[in-house]
Amino acid sequence: MRNQQSKIHLSKAYNIPFHQSTLTEGEVTAVQEAVSNGNWIKESEHSKQFFKKYYPDSTSFFTNSCSSSLEMAIRILGIGAGDEVIIPGFGYVAVANAIVNNGATPVFADVVLINGNIDVQSVEANISSRTKAVIAIHYAGNPFDIDALDQLCRNKKIYLIEDAAQCIGSTYQNKALGSFGHLACLSFDYMKNISCGHGGLLIVNDQSLLQKVQSAFDNGTNRQALAEGKQKQFDWVSKGSNNQINPIASHFLYPQLVQCEQITKSRIQKWNLYCRLLTPLFEKGKISLPIVEITHNAHIFYLVTHSEEERNELRNYLRGKGIFSEQHYSFLPETSFGKQFPFVRERLQNSERLCSQLLRLPLSHHISEKDIEIVAANIMEYFTT
Repeated sequence: MRNQQSKIHLSKAYNIPFHQSTLTEGEVTAVQEAVSNGNWIKESEHSKQFFKKYYPDSTSFFTNSCSSSLEMAIRILGIGAGDEVIIPGFGYVAVANAIVNNGATPVFADVVLINGNIDVQSVEANISSRTKAVIAIHYAGNPFDIDALDQLCRNKKIYLIEDAAQCIGSTYQNKALGSFGHLACLSFDYMKNISCGHGGLLIVNDQSLLQKVQSAFDNGTNRQALAEGKQKQFDWVSKGSNNQINPIASHFLYPQLVQCEQITKSRIQKWNLYCRLLTPLFEKGKISLPIVEITHNAHIFYLVTHSEEERNELRNYLRGKGIFSEQHYSFLPETSFGKQFPFVRERLQNSERLCSQLLRLPLSHHISEKDIEIVAANIMEYFTT
């Protein structure tokens, strides 16, 4: 490590962005072809076929965002006023909004400190007679304890929704994340490994829900059944909305889907380089690093400091060198809107710590190994001066 650091000239002249959206050489051609052959008004058949193979036992629907997918999932399950849905205290606001926008109440469970994933024991402690579902986030594309949480939900007869927003390219037991809950949601926004700017996927793993999903997806109508000749008259049959993806975005997505495996491998190499370079600080007790025990997709590389003040100082120090890093989620129970929902602070200590002490480092498909070495060397410098 010392030899490697000595080769890097530490200065203030860097310009290392926190994120660069994934692009291949094929997106423009894919969109041009869709426009020229008139297919731009329809979802990409190539992208749809990709996900039929990616989730062979499921049915998937392209949406305009993962947030829309989450809201549809709650609505489809009939969850509303008087119901509770358990979510991690360390999580994105879209998860909580999906619940409150349907009239239900979010209940906060804690997470596991080593990987930011929901703590199954904390979930069990928060289950009440009003609990209808759990929304669990695979944080940073790293699988949560799927078997234990799935068994708990089955025993308690509650729904499991996978927030797999960060997960494309991640697997568990040779199945893609998003294959395990009753419903699951993916994201293709500009921050994700595979991106079309804005887009999502709603995955139906419980086929008994498929008709409800189809109606909600078709703006609450029987349009699909009508198209298949199963109904003779157009009808409004349920709540619904227009959450469909912009068709052009689905064409833009396909060249990246084709290269998903290579993009994931590239990110994992860069993730591992960060881990290798920063392990000396971890071994000295200066920082904590994520512990990944199963296959992941290297969506995020982060470190955890000993205090919020130290996290902020390190972020500002790097920014002064032209290196941009970011915190992640706000502690939802103490946000202006979240304060209305009761919680016990002592039961959410890990969530609160990660919200205040976690720092995400620059990582994208396009970042160079040289830039990663520069980031790591400046972090080492911060902790040794």
